[in-house]
Amino acid sequence: MKQQSRPKYPMKLQMRILLVCLLTFVTGFAVTGYLNMKNSSILKQIEKTYFGNQLLMKNQEILQNIQGDVNEYLNTKSTKSLSDYYDKESEYRKLLKSFNTGMTGNEELMMEKNIYHMSESYLEVAAAAIQAKRGRDIEEYRKRYEALTEQYEYLSAAIYTLNNRKFEKNSAAYEEIAAVTRQNGIKNAVLIAVTAVLNMLLVLLLTGRLVKPLKNLVEASKKVGTGNLEIQLTETGRQDEIDVVMHAFNQMVFSLKQYILNQQESLQRENAMKEKAILAESHLKDAQLKYLRAQINPHFLFNTLNAGAQLAMMEEADGTYRYLHTVADFYRYAAQQDSGVVTVEKEIELIDDYMYILNVRYSGEIAYEKKVDPSVLEYRMPGMILQPIVENCVKHGLGELETGKKITLEAVCEEDQIAISVRDNGVGMKQELIRRLLKVDRRTEVEESISESGGIGMKNVIARLRMYYDRDDIMEITSTEEHMGTEVTLYLPIGRKEDRV
Repeated sequence: MKQQSRPKYPMKLQMRILLVCLLTFVTGFAVTGYLNMKNSSILKQIEKTYFGNQLLMKNQEILQNIQGDVNEYLNTKSTKSLSDYYDKESEYRKLLKSFNTGMTGNEELMMEKNIYHMSESYLEVAAAAIQAKRGRDIEEYRKRYEALTEQYEYLSAAIYTLNNRKFEKNSAAYEEIAAVTRQNGIKNAVLIAVTAVLNMLLVLLLTGRLVKPLKNLVEASKKVGTGNLEIQLTETGRQDEIDVVMHAFNQMVFSLKQYILNQQESLQRENAMKEKAILAESHLKDAQLKYLRAQINPHFLFNTLNAGAQLAMMEEADGTYRYLHTVADFYRYAAQQDSGVVTVEKEIELIDDYMYILNVRYSGEIAYEKKVDPSVLEYRMPGMILQPIVENCVKHGLGELETGKKITLEAVCEEDQIAISVRDNGVGMKQELIRRLLKVDRRTEVEESISESGGIGMKNVIARLRMYYDRDDIMEITSTEEHMGTEVTLYLPIGRKEDRV
């Protein structure tokens, strides 16, 4: 396997994500604009349908005002009523310009023509009545007023009749528009649903292309963790941050394999010089190789992860940098502190790193909540205590949950002890299992307490706590019933001088 060169000028993932958002936004914007355009067209049709009725109603209203102003002037000779009359008369004449005055076979247009001529005659009689009133010709203005009132009634009846006809005709048109509107409503709902589905498919398609290489990286990491160093990821060629990480992973696997091969060759040369039996030589070689793997691989892994983190930082891949840096810190802590004494702050920081690593691995499906009293951070406790508890919660408590997984960590100071609790919302523990765990003997169970995954088991944690604090009531496990979660609470004494930094 040849060592590959580093990709140059990586493209930002933000640009690809921005493209996904932009495409969905443009699609939604186009659909919204189309629907608004259709709604506006329907509103214009409705407004146009009832325009004739609105015009006639306005005509009727002004006609009533004119009749009222004329009555008031003839009775009181008020200057204001005369001024109002001239204003309304001018406005009424403007409205009459929109009426039909030509010859036509349409009945409604003929009615408009009649109303127009009746209105002209009405206005002439009104002007004559006012003129007679101003000239103090009582007999004349009374005769004009009677004619005016009669024409007003005829004119009002004609306007009312035409308005009713138009309203009946427009009501039928409105029903047609309403039917079309209902159909459009159904079509719009279908269009919105189709658009939403297409947007979701588009997002799944584009994000799937981004996530697939990360899934391949996770699977490859698992295989490398089992000792398979023949893994080589196919880089995407997009020259983005994911490509940089995959390239770094390939380099790490290549370097690990080369280093192990070099050590194997060195051991073979050394063992070839020894005059021992073939069987003894084979066993010795195997033992030395396992020893070197156990001693050297962690350090090389730390260095490789740190190198990858530095590369990610230089490439401005902040998320990748944080992940690699956190993984390196986690395994360094686990390798150096599993049998020592650390501060509560360091233990909680380890849990923060561990939960971050898990959520990167499981796509953030585990919620993590932390409530810590700052006054407890400076106290000491045995190292690698909380991580096995959290691992047990995740593996056995939350393993069967599909969604809504949650881990809660709390640490408070209670008089002469610190209470640290780890709680999950998983399937819970049977009381018989809790009783078996709490029966651990502090002297004899430590070497037997290894978890199935090769980590530190709960029995090991309980035994080490009891040995360190020389007391048995150091842990409480609470699980009321199935599917109600489990809470593990540690009660750490703080009365000794060595318990505090």
